[in-house]
Amino acid sequence: MHGGIIKVLDFLKTTLENETCVGSIRWKCINVAASVISNVCYPGSDNSNEDIATEIVLSAVKYGAIQILLAANEEYTSANDTFDLNAVGTIWHALKNMFLKRPRL
Repeated sequence: MHGGIIKVLDFLKTTLENETCVGSIRWKCINVAASVISNVCYPGSDNSNEDIATEIVLSAVKYGAIQILLAANEEYTSANDTFDLNAVGTIWHALKNMFLKRPRL
């Protein structure tokens, strides 16, 4: 059903599996993918998108989004690179939005 989120997860998984994608480009890809995931899973400040966001989250979880995002998080090794750290923050923001106000998932 929600093919868009699956395509983003496939992009993220491909980025993680691509050994030639390194450095700032790799982290830019991770950051952008995590940002898209975070935004489409957000129910809205007034919960106006809760129904569709919940459907997207269910599709993403069934596809392995949690494992993919955690694998992206494991890529972080440099304590001195703020861009990498920003991407890690975006990963965790995506995870937060996936489970924000969704206690039954």
